[in-house]
Amino acid sequence: MAIDSRKSREAERFDAYRVNLMRTSVPVSKEVRKAWFERFQKLVEVAFPEPKKMFMKPGLVTRMFASEIEVPHSHPRDLEAMAQHLDILWEASTGDEVKEFITLTTPDRRDLVWEFAADLGGSYVTGSVKLRNYSFDRESGGRPPFRR
Repeated sequence: MAIDSRKSREAERFDAYRVNLMRTSVPVSKEVRKAWFERFQKLVEVAFPEPKKMFMKPGLVTRMFASEIEVPHSHPRDLEAMAQHLDILWEASTGDEVKEFITLTTPDRRDLVWEFAADLGGSYVTGSVKLRNYSFDRESGGRPPFRR
């Protein structure tokens, strides 16, 4: 299978941006981190009002916040459209405190992962949303979210 060089360059650009943020800034903390997590949750709730969602705070500098959204039986084009919708909502929700940001969408088997990294001028915030092409309910043949 050939690797799409454009997607590869986008991933390299995103990783380089995120690594530079980690080297030159500090992650948001305390009340600011709490406020950004609430903002992240609101973004996901607005983007996906109906599907089941799971939220977590992995505490990683590369992914401070994470969410998984249950979107079983979705076509890859539909997942891409959902990620584009997230891009639009994210851009609209970034206020004056966001100096610069970057997003990345990458396939993960049948799923799709949307990530962001935002420079807040001296601090940063990162996160991801996994669009799960499976049900969270094991009884219906799905997989539980956030498998360890």
